[in-house]
Amino acid sequence: MPSPPVRQHKLPCVPSGTLLIEDEGKVISTGIAYIGQATGSIGVAEVSGTGSLWDNNKYLSIGHSGNGLLTVNGGGIVKSHSGYIGTYGTGVVEVSGA
Repeated sequence: MPSPPVRQHKLPCVPSGTLLIEDEGKVISTGIAYIGQATGSIGVAEVSGTGSLWDNNKYLSIGHSGNGLLTVNGGGIVKSHSGYIGTYGTGVVEVSGA
């Protein structure tokens, strides 16, 4: 079965909310990506399963000023030019599975 098409998205931030990429889903971020950007915010992102991808062309900030959680499991992939964890807030990254 062929992989689903790659869709390009500008995903500037997940200030308070959840992003779930699974089942060979693909997100291409063409700008800076934040998880938990603003003070008091809670952002959660999960990339789960073989073939699932979040590709950031710029940097990824987890817990920029708020609270951010990034979970990568089951063979999911997150790529980024560079990244920051807990810049001014609280950032957590969990990685499990192959």
